[in-house]
Amino acid sequence: MPHAAWTELEAVARRDADARILDQFVADPDRLSRMTVDAAGLHLDLSKQSWTRDGFDAALALARAAVVEGRRAALFGGEAINSTEGRAVLHPALRAPAGADFHALGDAVSAEVEAVRGQMRDYAHAVRSSIETGATGRSFETVVHIGIGGSDLGPRLIWDALRPLDPAIDVRFVANVDPRDMAEALTGLDPQTTLVVVVSKTFTTQETLANAEAAKAWLATTLPADGMAKHFIGVTAAPERAAAFGCGRTFAFRDWVGGRYSLWSAVSLSCVIGLGWDVFQAFLDGAAELDRHFLEAPLEANAPVLLALAQIYNVDGLRRPARTVAPTPTACAACPPSCSSWRWSRTASGCAATARPSVVRPAPSSSANPAPTASMPSSSRSIRDRRWSRPSSSSSPPRTDRPRKARSGPTPWPRVRP
Repeated sequence: MPHAAWTELEAVARRDADARILDQFVADPDRLSRMTVDAAGLHLDLSKQSWTRDGFDAALALARAAVVEGRRAALFGGEAINSTEGRAVLHPALRAPAGADFHALGDAVSAEVEAVRGQMRDYAHAVRSSIETGATGRSFETVVHIGIGGSDLGPRLIWDALRPLDPAIDVRFVANVDPRDMAEALTGLDPQTTLVVVVSKTFTTQETLANAEAAKAWLATTLPADGMAKHFIGVTAAPERAAAFGCGRTFAFRDWVGGRYSLWSAVSLSCVIGLGWDVFQAFLDGAAELDRHFLEAPLEANAPVLLALAQIYNVDGLRRPARTVAPTPTACAACPPSCSSWRWSRTASGCAATARPSVVRPAPSSSANPAPTASMPSSSRSIRDRRWSRPSSSSSPPRTDRPRKARSGPTPWPRVRP
């Protein structure tokens, strides 16, 4: 690892720890233009982060010392950057437009990706237009999506954010093995008009299979045995296991599709059925545009890179133990748990590109409700910071008679020294 660059970043952060953001705008008139980026319809403003200009430059120097551009090329080139499992991490291939030419460990994959997309599109159209019906000939009105972890959070996020107010086909999600979760999802539904989509990469996940068995038993109370398969769809990297379980049709994805980032694949079949293919294709197109930005933009104007560096500077430089994710739209309320899932997934691997323990300190996310109802955790300083406020003319000392509120949220992880 680039220890010298880490040392410099931490030194700058210690030196500028008390710098006020407002003063940085006065000292650096170009701060706003340099620290804002527009990409794929998104506007990213990092000028209100606590880094000084020296801190910003030190963070970029760290990215270059860590050969981020080379690692980016390895990702898009389909190399085995998942060193734990020896696999490619080729989610850009799932989002790429038709005609792309991605390879995973040397094997061409784009044609296969497009074929599965076509199967998803055709099946969703058949369900939505009542060409594909249930065992008794009635149209499907509800999809029950069964999965856990990445097989649940990503599709749930898409559906909550994009669903129409009165969907023609509703989508309900079951992740918890607690029977109440399944009971709530099935309440008010008719087995004859319900389609069950079971999502599991290996099709061996115990919680998912337990819920799938419960759904199968519920369907069996009404449907004929020879028609059950029409109501059971599998999405997996192990199609033979899904078929053995009783799924009448299976949509496959490859083992290089990681769970926490699998929403771009057939894992989101339920959403495609509920939203229609055109909506999901627009979702893929937006992601592909951001992929191009990530691949082509220089580091100093690269939105994903700068977001990562801001996190590193806050956690490793300023030693801040918490981060708040507070989406403004109510429809994006599923974003904080999804972010937490991504963070835990990456933290669990715990290794840098050199296969040595990562020196990056994990920062627990303080998941929040949508911003209008969200409370700011006392340990978070990234959004509401006293140093950003205009100094008061009063010189009275701070109050000490008010009891401090107990910390909410997860206990911070122990810091790992480099």
